[in-house]
Amino acid sequence: MRYGTFLSACLAVGSAIAGSRLANDALEIRFGDAQLNFAPQAIVNRLAGETQFLNPSDQDRKPDFWELSFERRDATGGVARVQVDNRAVARGKTVESCAEGRVFVWRGLDLPDEPGVCDVYATVTLPKGSAGSTWEIAVTNRSTTWALAETRYPCLRHLARPGEADVLLPHENLGARLLRRFDGNTRDRRHCWGVYECPTAIPMMTAFMVGDAGLYVAAHDSDVRIKTLHHSDLSVWFETPVENAGVPQRAAEGPRYAVTVQAFRGDWWRAAEIYRSWAMRQRWTAKGPLAHRADFPKAMAETDFWIAFHLMDTVAAFSNAVLHIARNLRDVNVGLRFQRWYNGAEKGGMCVNFPENFPPRVGAKACVELFRQNGIVVMPYMNPHIYDAQLGSFRYAQRDACQRADGSWYNEPYAGGLYGKHPFAVMCPFAADWQATVDHVADRVLRELGANAIYFDQVGCSPPRLCFAQGHGHPAGGGAWWAAGRHAYLAKAHAKYAPQGIPVTFEGSGDSYMDVCDGNLVVTRATAEDVPFYPAVYSGHALYFGIRQNVRDQKYEAAFAQMGREFLWGVVNGWNWDWPDRDRRIDPRCGAAAQLFARAHAVSRDFLVYGRLLDDLRPAAPMPRQTFDLRLNWRGDYYEHLELPAVGGTWWQDAEGRRQALFAVNVTDETHVVRVHAPVPDRAPTVRAVPGQNAAIAVTQEGADCLCTLPSRSVGIFVWDTH
Repeated sequence: MRYGTFLSACLAVGSAIAGSRLANDALEIRFGDAQLNFAPQAIVNRLAGETQFLNPSDQDRKPDFWELSFERRDATGGVARVQVDNRAVARGKTVESCAEGRVFVWRGLDLPDEPGVCDVYATVTLPKGSAGSTWEIAVTNRSTTWALAETRYPCLRHLARPGEADVLLPHENLGARLLRRFDGNTRDRRHCWGVYECPTAIPMMTAFMVGDAGLYVAAHDSDVRIKTLHHSDLSVWFETPVENAGVPQRAAEGPRYAVTVQAFRGDWWRAAEIYRSWAMRQRWTAKGPLAHRADFPKAMAETDFWIAFHLMDTVAAFSNAVLHIARNLRDVNVGLRFQRWYNGAEKGGMCVNFPENFPPRVGAKACVELFRQNGIVVMPYMNPHIYDAQLGSFRYAQRDACQRADGSWYNEPYAGGLYGKHPFAVMCPFAADWQATVDHVADRVLRELGANAIYFDQVGCSPPRLCFAQGHGHPAGGGAWWAAGRHAYLAKAHAKYAPQGIPVTFEGSGDSYMDVCDGNLVVTRATAEDVPFYPAVYSGHALYFGIRQNVRDQKYEAAFAQMGREFLWGVVNGWNWDWPDRDRRIDPRCGAAAQLFARAHAVSRDFLVYGRLLDDLRPAAPMPRQTFDLRLNWRGDYYEHLELPAVGGTWWQDAEGRRQALFAVNVTDETHVVRVHAPVPDRAPTVRAVPGQNAAIAVTQEGADCLCTLPSRSVGIFVWDTH
């Protein structure tokens, strides 16, 4: 039989296959037939009004189920790439039943010059009694020249129409932003990219909510493989570089994790609960909550305000500035991230000599000793992510850098003051020699400075780089090695330092290193649309600190509102490097606000550090709302409009589950009374005093409700015994 005739016969058989449907009481998923390439046609939330998600379009020529990328290298090092998707011609397309699901099979897919060498198996399961479906893909590649490089799956096109849904988008600050009535155009929103990389400070999840009908999409990957969540035009897919990418007949033939697509009823808090139910079963939460962990340094829990300071031109100026801020906060515990203590810091910007930072700059050790005498937690900076490529030693260290397939290393240039952009190589966290270097540098930082905490920069927030080096001990390209390598050197540091009471912290709020980290710095890129996704998931298991308040040229009212928002979410405030009476541009009331929230945190650690964030305040009657113009980003070069209720609040539960507390903040000039439903109707709450706050916080009971009175710009803490 001629090839064309054979192919037509196969397609004719495939065309006769009917579309498939999976359904239970919570979710329904409808797929097209072979003529529609088995593409998902609808995902219906049956928990809330039979709401349909997914709106396929005949005009959209993009893959609508899966797509694969293959690579072929020639003798000169050139690379050819080809994409194959679910619309490609196959010698056979079938649907097979599996336990509570379907397997969609494409057999005999062609690659250039090699016909029929690839098969694809897309499996979707929907168990009875479950609101969640699982989506997995596997690839069989028989090519001798073309190697599988990446998978994109599942490609869910147009999950909502523009302006129809509220969308929970991943974000690097506290895990997510809530974009109401989102039109899908990320280009018009600052810090709202459509590409989210893992492992970083970004969760691999998103959610769409039309009214109270929600659809949750997440990669529940316990091994934290390298991957990217793409979110474009209200379409979603996960792109995964496979293990041994680019190696013919050796690739892992698939991403080796499942994607969860789940229906829910409610708002974004319900999506966070779904993520939490998975996260509480992972290795990074296996040690249990902070309240029960013997390896959690109390110094981290008992720090209520953070300063971010650089060593100034003179030791006297630096020490005086730090001590001045700390003495304004004498009745709370203060922490300091100490940057530019190192050799090479005089050139500004990133440390240009990393990791050859020693000896410390003259006077740095004396400053640390002085600060510790004044009760300050001193947390020096170090960077295990990069290496100064202009150092002579890089000639030898280059073997431990992440390498592209052609053997070149990745250059991440950072500002170096007057020296402009400076080249840094990204180091492979799995390389044994580099892990030993990180361990050695951390020991020297603590020993030679005499500090009582340590900060690993860029660990949680910098995206992974594919590495093809043959001597590092990991598969080429993708896989779980990036997270495993970083976890290994953090675990070694934590095992040594935590028993000494020395906290180990890093930049970013990601989850994969939580069990070997005592604090997550979330200083970068706050937005007006942030929601406390990570605190909702990990409160009581992780500590977040340091959202910067740009008070230098910020109005007091706006600064108070932002500090109040982060306080309610359990974030330890601060990351300032000046104080009102040291800078005329700062409203003196901003200092008073910082003191207020630091003191409120100090008397609330049993909830805000060790407890669990449960929900927003949902008053019986809507509160008036107010808009603040904020310079939210750390450079302060643009404004955002933050709209908050006159009184915002959050509900927390203590670590033992015996008490609940309502934390409330009035961000206006007026007194407001908030009616709330008490968690225990027959018990009145205790009003917890905040030292130094003279506002008359009051509560009265009316049946099952409580009337909470909060004067202008005050903090109210109402605690119920629920046992």
